[in-house]
This record gives sequence, C-alpha cells and structure tokens, in this order.
Amino acid sequence: MRVKIYQINPERDSNRMKFISLSDSQSPDPSIYDEVFNAEIDENGLEEIYGRFNTVGHPLFRGHSLSVSDVIVTDEKASVQELKRQNSYFINSLYTSNEKDEN
Repeated sequence: MRVKIYQINPERDSNRMKFISLSDSQSPDPSIYDEVFNAEIDENGLEEIYGRFNTVGHPLFRGHSLSVSDVIVTDEKASVQELKRQNSYFINSLYTSNEKDEN
C-alpha cells in the first residue's frame, strides 16, 4: 500500500496547531503541512502504520513519531478490478492499548 504522511511545519504554524486535536481547534490550514513520507509499505491498516512509524520507522521517513495533528493518506486497491481508493486520516487523538481495551 502507498502511504503518505503529512506533519505540520512549526515554522509556518503561526496559530500553534501542531499536536492539537480537531475538537480543540479550528480547521487546520493545509499550507502549514509538509509531506514527510511517500512510499510503498507492507503494513495494512492504520494501527499497523502507526506501529511501524512509532517503533521501527522507515529509511525514507523525515518526520517525528506519529502524533495528534498528523495526516495519513493511503492508496489501496479497493476491489478485484484493481481500482485504487485514496483515504485521508487526521490523527485526532492517541490511545494506549489499555485505553482501547477499556472502551
């Protein structure tokens, strides 16, 4: 799956949006984001992607560990006809494995 990761560039973040969830802020301005990763990876699903970039990393990754306010874009095959589907995800909150089990 092709994955792109975008993170806020602190030099363009005049409203201090980095690490702020959508519920605590206004809509983020796309112009303050930098693409910090764009490559094919073997992981499938957001939890695997999150685990990869917060533990093992990737040689092409130029950002900090994934956190609130980051954006993940995935390109994946959506059907037998090999159509591609692009999905975008804003990391709005983080949880530990204990928090996930409690909910």
